[in-house]
Amino acid sequence: MFSDKLIATHVDHFIPWSYIQSDNIWNLVLSCQSCNTKKSNKLAKDVYLEKMFIRNNNLKLTAVHNDFNYYSERRLKALYEYAGMNGYVENWSP
Repeated sequence: MFSDKLIATHVDHFIPWSYIQSDNIWNLVLSCQSCNTKKSNKLAKDVYLEKMFIRNNNLKLTAVHNDFNYYSERRLKALYEYAGMNGYVENWSP
């Protein structure tokens, strides 16, 4: 999601886990180790929020479990904005 590098893959939280403590698929992204480490508990730039909407809408169509029962673009956007209002203001980019 954040990088096109073909190396060891990490799973990262789009909205920092330290803020919403959600391990649902709609909040997880694949990243390289370097991006995951550098992003840490920062928010990604809002351009990645738009990419998450597209990715999640595609995943929602094929989801076989309940991770998307309470997901909506509006909710993800609100969580992103609330995180920004609560101190997660650095817009991280690889």
